[in-house]
Amino acid sequence: MNQQLLPSDVAAEQAVIGSILIDAAQFAGCREIIDRSDFYRETHAVVWEAMEVSWVAGNPVDQVTIGNILQAKQPDEPLGSLLAHIVGTTPSSVYATHYARIVRDHSRRRKIIDESQSIEQSSFNHESDIDEIASKMIEVGLEVAKAGKGKVVLRPVREFADDSFNKIHEVYDGGSASTGISTGFGLLDNYIGGLQGGRLYTVGARTSMGKTAVLVHMAQTMAKRGKRIAYYSLEESAEDLIGRMISIDLGFDWTRLDEPDRLIHRSAFSNSFGKVSDLPFWTTDAARLTTGEMHAQAVVMDAQDHGGVDALFVDYIHLAADSPNRESRVEVLDRITRNLKTTARELDVPVIAAAQLRRPDGLGALKQPTLTDLRESGGIEQNSDVVILLWRPWYFVERGMAEASEVRPPDWRGTTAELENLLKMIVAKNKHGPTGSVPLLYFTESGRMGVVEDD
Repeated sequence: MNQQLLPSDVAAEQAVIGSILIDAAQFAGCREIIDRSDFYRETHAVVWEAMEVSWVAGNPVDQVTIGNILQAKQPDEPLGSLLAHIVGTTPSSVYATHYARIVRDHSRRRKIIDESQSIEQSSFNHESDIDEIASKMIEVGLEVAKAGKGKVVLRPVREFADDSFNKIHEVYDGGSASTGISTGFGLLDNYIGGLQGGRLYTVGARTSMGKTAVLVHMAQTMAKRGKRIAYYSLEESAEDLIGRMISIDLGFDWTRLDEPDRLIHRSAFSNSFGKVSDLPFWTTDAARLTTGEMHAQAVVMDAQDHGGVDALFVDYIHLAADSPNRESRVEVLDRITRNLKTTARELDVPVIAAAQLRRPDGLGALKQPTLTDLRESGGIEQNSDVVILLWRPWYFVERGMAEASEVRPPDWRGTTAELENLLKMIVAKNKHGPTGSVPLLYFTESGRMGVVEDD
């Protein structure tokens, strides 16, 4: 391909450089968008490199300083006159970051063209592994998509402090006030401060205790409030997930209605189906996904025009299809949770993941779970910022394993009817706040949850 035909905008490259030479304060913002490799013209890349050297050293980034650096580095090149020309033709420094985005976008286009040619050549080579080629396509796509989000650079703590001023002072002024996304459970928000970006929240429970119901209820509540949800249901199909959400919205299990009741509730069902369908809620019907695939899909969604991801749910950790590679199950779970924490950090979103608890023997099964009950825990506890354990005492009464008196919590002040629907959310680990428990009413037929009212 003729290199002159590659996407580029020389005027935008010069405008970025000129804007910074006029106003050095623009360099920090542009530096988060582009770097040396984004320039099409090598002379512009050399100038940018000199500006980078001066800025990192704490020296001025102006026409005189940069001119001296270039003169010392390339005495035979008339780069000083180039700087004068660039500054003279730059109309204003106000739009520096706008020009930088133009430079970055053309660089991304060149990257796509270059990598596409490489992939095309590999595809013609019948000895090339098709799976490796396909993986390369995904890798390149994600790399270009992530490039559109800007560069990762070191920044002075002052800049982070300025960015976080309102949030940090809100915490100071409000004490335990929530600063993250609400879970939909006010008492839980008081403990954990809402769901914060960059953190991993693990919801652990034994079988049939309600971990999927808790995740779906949280996700649906957040989506109703306009939050964009990515939900990986590895245990249930997308159809089953939608059915759960409709039941939560209706307040009853619509799948158990008889013919007369179906006629009565048809309008309400259609309305709920429409509301669920319109939620900003993304999911997949894949039964097996690795944490890498989840991360890749979330990155693509974040890079597209959906507005990004506000929260990511995984149901559940033990079903992630990460290959053991001769590792023990403990090591695999450690890697899975580390990967989920990395996704939370890189996308700056909360990741909420369900985990299976082991089944204690004998009377231990009736007791409230503790962190030691995390099945094959590995790094689950270590990598999680918050661990919430679920306990539904009436589960044991329903199955004839205990009497009501044996499972009634010592501090329980509610009625027996409320005890039948009691679900305790035990905040067993909280890196950033207190631990404790939150009593909820969980209606198993509909999946709805609510607070336990005080007497």
